[in-house]
Amino acid sequence: SLDSKDFLEFFKNSKSNWRLFNQNTQLFFWGRYSASSLRTFKESNNFEKDEIDFIKKTFSVPDDFIFNSIKSGVNMVQVRDTKTEYANKLSLINKIKTKFNNNCTVIVNSDYRLASESNADGIQIKASEWGNFNFSNLRPNLLIGKSTHLYDNHEINNIKKPNYVIFGTIFKSKSHLKTKPIGLNKFNSIKKKYQCPVIAIGGINVNNVSEVIKSGADGAAFITGILNSQNPYSTIKKIKSKLLK
Repeated sequence: SLDSKDFLEFFKNSKSNWRLFNQNTQLFFWGRYSASSLRTFKESNNFEKDEIDFIKKTFSVPDDFIFNSIKSGVNMVQVRDTKTEYANKLSLINKIKTKFNNNCTVIVNSDYRLASESNADGIQIKASEWGNFNFSNLRPNLLIGKSTHLYDNHEINNIKKPNYVIFGTIFKSKSHLKTKPIGLNKFNSIKKKYQCPVIAIGGINVNNVSEVIKSGADGAAFITGILNSQNPYSTIKKIKSKLLK
């Protein structure tokens, strides 16, 4: 158990090059915590002046990280945020498409309404939702992706064929700590099954992405491989150069 002093120390942020960062928060509350706005416990707003100055220098607006990532070489963004208000997500998607047009594909995770009402290019559907998903709700011409793992049901007869598959978890991943990594030798069998591009996900970073592509993946998705790097924009450029070789 933590006393009040230990509790504050546990959640204390430290400067990590381009941002304020707390590894404990990321590890134990993955997917339940977002630092996209200046919020503090019970709205105390007890930021130190140097913290506020650092945060404001980091991004002039909250969307800057996404925009700068695209400028650095990211060509697909998946909107999987379940906390942000619908109108804000709709606005963000439309901003990306207005600003970058065909230079960045925007995919919405599961939300068919958001995918259809925004200028998004496609929707990503979980394997567990695939069999019962109502594809008639979707706007015509949307790309349809399927998220799948090795032991999911891969039967696609009488069900809509995906345009691409996101397949993992390839390496050990902090976002799927209980999932056993499947390694690099399953891409060809998945591609043969679905007959569409396969994008690898899970523990992929600048040091192993070349091996992932050489093993048969058509692309790679990144989370901590970019977010946890000392300089995410430089990392994106390095990854891009390896993908283009």
